[in-house]
Amino acid sequence: MLPTAGMRHDFFAIPLSETEVGLFSLPCHDSPASRRLTADSEPPLTVAGRPFFAAQAGLYHWREGWGMILPRRTSCPQLGADGACAIYPQRPQVCRRPQIFAYRLEQAARDVVETGTVWIERGKLLAVWDCPYVRALRPEIAAYAEACELEPIFKENKA
Repeated sequence: MLPTAGMRHDFFAIPLSETEVGLFSLPCHDSPASRRLTADSEPPLTVAGRPFFAAQAGLYHWREGWGMILPRRTSCPQLGADGACAIYPQRPQVCRRPQIFAYRLEQAARDVVETGTVWIERGKLLAVWDCPYVRALRPEIAAYAEACELEPIFKENKA
């Protein structure tokens, strides 16, 4: 799942192992500051005077390890125009797992909140149809969502 214009997420953080970083030709950010923080740290890491996610996609060495940051309106650099993965046989481990995301809470829009952070309960489980595992495991995913008192949402990412 990648961030789209209508989403409230500023970016997606995709965890990568040290050996998977070389699969992507993106700017690397590895500094003492980045290694002290996580992608969710407040205030966020700044790059060239702006929050890291306000720039282009990049590879970041965080406190917990490497991650690829995909800002809103960007996609994985290994996805071709046809939506096929250019490195499919070597794809990262995270891409080999079913693309299922729990949305229990979501931060309210910044322009709505004057002070502090406000969270909205969503109680949803998003499963991305583009992932072949999601298609194959739809009944199991729906049952799991129900057991967790989450509303299952099956949606295409590349539509």
